[in-house]
Amino acid sequence: MIVGTSQHTAAAAGAAVELDDIAVAFATPSGAVHTVLRDVSLAVAEGSFTAIVGPSGCGKTTLLNVAAGLFAPPGGEVRVFGEALGGLAGFEDRFPYQLSGGMKKRVAIAQSWIVDPRILLMDEPFGALDVQTRQNMENELLGLWQETRKTVLFITHDLEEAIALADQVVVMSAGPAARIKGRYAVNLPRPRDVAEIRLNADFVALYSRIWDDLRDEVKRSQESPQ
Repeated sequence: MIVGTSQHTAAAAGAAVELDDIAVAFATPSGAVHTVLRDVSLAVAEGSFTAIVGPSGCGKTTLLNVAAGLFAPPGGEVRVFGEALGGLAGFEDRFPYQLSGGMKKRVAIAQSWIVDPRILLMDEPFGALDVQTRQNMENELLGLWQETRKTVLFITHDLEEAIALADQVVVMSAGPAARIKGRYAVNLPRPRDVAEIRLNADFVALYSRIWDDLRDEVKRSQESPQ
């Protein structure tokens, strides 16, 4: 999925996207309450590239939908360039990440950039691609981002991909009631080649630090029913 916010959204000083104490819960068929997210606060700086990683089922996509205004959280506040979101207005061109083929991915990204969004919200956009095509697409995305410096919020299960692309990696805890467990600045040189940067000693060290944080959450997710 790729979502772009309109160029005409009013800007405010500071963050492009601000999530304050977001809570999301759903009623189950049995009448119980399933809490997806709890006390999630995140600020995404304008022009930055932020990647979010976490175990399966931790609510990463739900968080992205909240940021996009596709879902109004029952608790907390969402601001885009200082203003509350109001449903779908100002958002363009969603594409399902399940579409196969590198060319379809190129078209999806190109269409998102053509409408000149200020923010791109991307949910596993390269998940269905083979390794070589995926790396090519990652480098194309980085090239476009380097030229335009649009704000990107990027969901991925691949920690290496997150570090190779982002300025900041956000780690989500296991669900239910997932929260933000850690934030890591990625102080690696740009421009980057996603294959070459993985050989950088600082990349390896940062991967080890983040994986120490993420590994426990992945284990919890595998051991606990959702």
